[in-house]
This record gives sequence, C-alpha cells and structure tokens, in this order.
Amino acid sequence: MLTLTNYQARAAATAQPAAYDRAYLIPGIVGEVGELFGQRAKAVWHGWDNQKLSAELVSEYGDICWMTAILLDLEGSKGATDNLLGQPRSIWGEELDPWHILLQRATGLHLFYVQRETQRYLASEAMQLWLVLEAYCLRITGADFDTVLEANLAKLAGRVQRGTLVGSGDHR
Repeated sequence: MLTLTNYQARAAATAQPAAYDRAYLIPGIVGEVGELFGQRAKAVWHGWDNQKLSAELVSEYGDICWMTAILLDLEGSKGATDNLLGQPRSIWGEELDPWHILLQRATGLHLFYVQRETQRYLASEAMQLWLVLEAYCLRITGADFDTVLEANLAKLAGRVQRGTLVGSGDHR
C-alpha cells in the first residue's frame, strides 16, 4: 500500500518550484475536479464503454491526488492518514453521492483559500480532501487508490522522460 508520505515524496520529485504555490494548487484542484466531471460528460457524448471511462477518470483523479499531496506538503502535513474518514452518511442514513462529496471538499478548500481569515484551516481542509479521495476512489474511478496513485506517478515519470512535464494537454 502506498502511503501519503511515500506518495508525497515521489510526487514532489516531479514538481516544478512554481507548483508550491497556493495560487496554483487550489484553483488547480478545483479545475481538476471539473475535468473529472467533464470525463463523465464526454463518456455520454462519445458513447465510451466503462473501461475507457475508468481510464480517463483514473488519470484525472490522479491529478487531483497529486495537487492535494503537494498542497499538503506545502502546508507541512506529511502523511499521517490511516483512512480516518471512513464512509460518511447523511443524517437520514442514505449513502451520500461520492461525486458530490468530492466536489464539496474541493470547493470548501477554495472557500478557505479566498477567505483570508480562514487560511489557517487550509491544511485541515486539504487533509479532509485527501481522505475523501482515498475513501471514494474505487466508487468514482473503478480502480483502487494505490492503482490511481501509481498510474499518476507513472504518467508523470513518462512526461519527465519525454520532456513534456511543463505543457498542456491530457495525453502529452
């Protein structure tokens, strides 16, 4: 099992110095969550099968994990999670939609960022986002968390090798 501490160290090896900036990371996380939702829309539009959709979701989810891990590193939060969150439920006992929870955590992180008086809570909010990513990975992507993290690291290592780490486009 890949721990947050191990993933952070490996993710940091692919981070450019400019990545360690809240003004990049927090809007970037929200944007990556939007791209994750966009993959669902593309799947409907293009008639993707579940395998194609899962592959695209794994890629986007890994990007959210990477940015969250780098933010936690920036905030001084190294590791120390043992899936503390579990599976949250609503007050009526109905299971909550994992997509909604992920979106809510990402927008909550952004809210703490833009409200300067609450920035001291960024590390805690980022850790909650990480726990949501861990808890709901399989339900959202169809792949387990370790698979997503390893796929993300492999994708980034390939970009480093090809000299395309800095650039744009999902498949570079």
